Amino acid sequence: MKILIAVLLLGANIANAQNNNKQIVTSAKGFAVVELFTSQGCRSCPAADKVLAEIKAEAEKISKPVHVLSYHVDYWNKYGWMDPFSKFAFTKRQNNYVSANKTEEVYTPQVYVNGQNPTLGSDKIKINEAIEKAITQPPVLNLTAVKSALSTSDTLIIDYTSTKVNPNYSLVIAIVQEEATSKITKGENAGKTLSYNNIVRELNITPLNNQKGIVKIPVKNLSLKNGFRVLAFVQQKQTKKILSVTQLAL
Repeated sequence: MKILIAVLLLGANIANAQNNNKQIVTSAKGFAVVELFTSQGCRSCPAADKVLAEIKAEAEKISKPVHVLSYHVDYWNKYGWMDPFSKFAFTKRQNNYVSANKTEEVYTPQVYVNGQNPTLGSDKIKINEAIEKAITQPPVLNLTAVKSALSTSDTLIIDYTSTKVNPNYSLVIAIVQEEATSKITKGENAGKTLSYNNIVRELNITPLNNQKGIVKIPVKNLSLKNGFRVLAFVQQKQTKKILSVTQLAL
């Protein structure tokens, strides 16, 4: 009888180990896209920029599937300092996120994880909680993207393949500058030298109508030889939930 019980227990332990392994494999397929809305003219933003840099470094150290993006909004420009990385398109993106998440606050610094969970950009604990939740959820589809050999100094051409298409899906491609430092001479951060990571310089949003296709992005104002990469992801138009992501170096 003792031998039978031992065999049963051994079998149960093996089954549990296999189940645990399956869970690990499933969660490893998940990902987190961390989008920070920030500004060089905002006194509260340097702390959030630092948190984003820490999250990026910590994820890279252990190959954690976390991708960070820094969008510089333009509504702080009227307060004395013109943020050179700011664009109205990024302000519009933040407004769309606020509407989709049914909140009433547009502020900096603000973070969204996979298009959800609006969080104060300097609250590292809550951001990490959202990241851990996000990476347990497998992607809805598989997305691949490569730089086309037809790309030129004026135009970046991305070839993409998606396992699913939907009229409510968008293909979002961000051209990202990996690092930058700015000396601020006016506004709330006057006198400070600030560092940034993964600054979105160009953002292209295309309807995902085909499983394969190309996207042409004008880049004549950027030097893509060093320090840039591309992050491509599929996003649900109404909810803004990010469904899959891939990245490539340039």
